[in-house]
Amino acid sequence: MARVLVVEDEKVIAWHIEQTLERLGHTVVASLVSGAKAIQIAEETKPDLVLMDVRLKGGIDGITAAEQIYARFDIPIVYLTAHTDDTTLERAKHSAPFGYLVKPLREHDLQTTIEIILHRHRLEQYTKVIHPEAHTHSWQRIEKYLEVLQDEGKYESNLANRLLDFQSTSTSIESLSLTSIDLQQWLPQVINRFTDLAVCHQHTIVRSISPTIPTILLHLPSLEQIVDELLNNACYYTLPMQSITITAEAKNNILKLSVTNTGIEISPNEQERIFQPFYRILHHNPWHYNGIGLGLTLINRSIARLGGQIFVRSGDRVTTFAVVLPLMTN
Repeated sequence: MARVLVVEDEKVIAWHIEQTLERLGHTVVASLVSGAKAIQIAEETKPDLVLMDVRLKGGIDGITAAEQIYARFDIPIVYLTAHTDDTTLERAKHSAPFGYLVKPLREHDLQTTIEIILHRHRLEQYTKVIHPEAHTHSWQRIEKYLEVLQDEGKYESNLANRLLDFQSTSTSIESLSLTSIDLQQWLPQVINRFTDLAVCHQHTIVRSISPTIPTILLHLPSLEQIVDELLNNACYYTLPMQSITITAEAKNNILKLSVTNTGIEISPNEQERIFQPFYRILHHNPWHYNGIGLGLTLINRSIARLGGQIFVRSGDRVTTFAVVLPLMTN
């Protein structure tokens, strides 16, 4: 179990976090309200993990304290976030924390995050002491571990950023800002970002974008999140030498986007569960870590917020994720 330093200036929330941690078997080394004090206690107690409120009163806020603690003591930081201003959100992202937890915390979220963060931190510490003159066979395996760690670190970092973005919009009572989007130009640009990944995995990407799609009005960050997640999943779960097809069409005031990959199926039982938080489909490649099971949950919520739906069809070694959204045009 982990030794955790809690830094939260709202007493009720701090008490709830302490109780939850102790119920899960973890040890709370201290519960603080000050960023400056957090740095001091982190140095003295060397906890395994710090849960840090992004916004703290005083001269040193949570982000500044987190940056110093990680830089000086190599202790992983998990931010505690609520809806806050865009400037603070961007600062939090750029400080590269190990993860985020949205207040109020749920026990399952807390435990899952702690397990993932500690595992990732242990792997990073291990790579720092690897000697390059290791035995050839061992070094080849080590290089593979490093490659997996790098890929999954990027994925988890991107997912954490999307979690923060999602929280900033889902807690807002304001309408989403709409952007004029020319899908004929925008969608190929997004698809091109996955070209290198597809080549690496020996996939063929096919695109079919209807020339009759008008310029649409939509929340661009949400649309980008949806397309990115579906393409990322397709690249990672499709077997080598198979194809990934992206289609886009509009009819009867409905925009339909679909991503189809060949060579793999999702069982009916899994289809019923894949949009549930933290549910993960096992990957065919044993070297590939299967994520934390939040990507499809997040885009499902984003799609619902846009007034749309997502469907999955799978059979005969073909799987399609189809997104339908109400069409708003200029």
